[in-house]
Amino acid sequence: MKDTMQGRRVFVSGGAGVIGREIVAKLTSRGATVLVGDLKPRPEDFPAAVLYRQGDLNTMTEAELESFAPDLFIHLAATFERSSETYGFWEENFRHNVRLSHHLMTLAKDLPGLKRVVFASSYLIYDPALYQFAAPQAQARALKESDPIRPRNLTGMAKLGHEIELRFLEEFRSADFTAACARIFRGYGCNARDVISRWIRLLLKGEPITLYRPEGLFDYIYAKDSAEGLIRLALADVAGIVNLGSGRARRVQEVVDILRRHFPQMQAETAASDIAFEASCADTTAWRAATGWLPEYDLEHAIAEMIAFEKAKQAAPAPFSGNVLVTSASKKAPLLRAVQQAARRLYPGCQVIAGDRDAQALARYVADDFWQMPETVEANFEALLEGCRARAVSLVIPTRDGELAFWSAMRARE
Repeated sequence: MKDTMQGRRVFVSGGAGVIGREIVAKLTSRGATVLVGDLKPRPEDFPAAVLYRQGDLNTMTEAELESFAPDLFIHLAATFERSSETYGFWEENFRHNVRLSHHLMTLAKDLPGLKRVVFASSYLIYDPALYQFAAPQAQARALKESDPIRPRNLTGMAKLGHEIELRFLEEFRSADFTAACARIFRGYGCNARDVISRWIRLLLKGEPITLYRPEGLFDYIYAKDSAEGLIRLALADVAGIVNLGSGRARRVQEVVDILRRHFPQMQAETAASDIAFEASCADTTAWRAATGWLPEYDLEHAIAEMIAFEKAKQAAPAPFSGNVLVTSASKKAPLLRAVQQAARRLYPGCQVIAGDRDAQALARYVADDFWQMPETVEANFEALLEGCRARAVSLVIPTRDGELAFWSAMRARE
């Protein structure tokens, strides 16, 4: 299969993310020409041949995509919140999930050379009544593509919406390109924000971890396997929806037990919770039939690799990367221009984002990007944190004294 991407031109949205970085490495090693679009700065380990477009893909133009002329589009770009979605996620989800997916397919759907679209969807689309329970379960419910759907949150709603859009386009464009949607199960991987990654980082610092519902059963799929699976799906002769998971459910407690082998002195605290007990895994029958392949990593091997990655990351000096957010930017045009000049001189590729509650703030016309931010109060903590992450913000410059304490506390909690 190594040479099957030779000569292909692949546009990967969200290619600087956890799965995206793995996909880019696999595509380039197989001879593909790759264009990546992402909010984040270009990863340092990307091959020089990879074309990179940094910025909000909602502003990508038809001419940009036409000039690259992809024959394959792998759509990964998305935003999400770690646990329950906050009130402030309402607009974030619309802009970077619903609107973005629609916009990118509007640009791509009539490209003359496009042959294949692969969309990274989610198992969050399935009706949670199928796999969430009031008490622990002896075994997981294997979810099939034909099972009832009822997205359990805004992220799932956005994924379902784009699945329907692709199905709509199939009625008109199936002679030109085909589309496949991979409903990915519980993802985890190196340099990620998933719970396993967070636990590893805490344990390396000698801090305790907190777990909820250790009896829960999840189908964990490693980012390298998700990347391989999406590429194989791109090459498969199948359209429509297919599950992408390991097909095996593992308990949360099993994850903790594996971590304890690497950290014998670890402290794990079980906290009370009112969340449902999950018991889900992917029925991989359709996946196996479509690709002839199943994920290869188990938790034991993947966790060992993730620990090694985090240790190496801690040992290496961390260069500044990401973007700069100037809050309460209002009419502070001279300040913004000064920050832009400094950022471009010291960190090429860094964007300066103006943040303000006023959608019509003058700063939006000066900065590289604008964020109509929620109010900086405790109730909006998660929304602000996720908003910063979605925009790859590494440095915040508050311009009001009243915000200093809030951002300082936010950094400590992040």
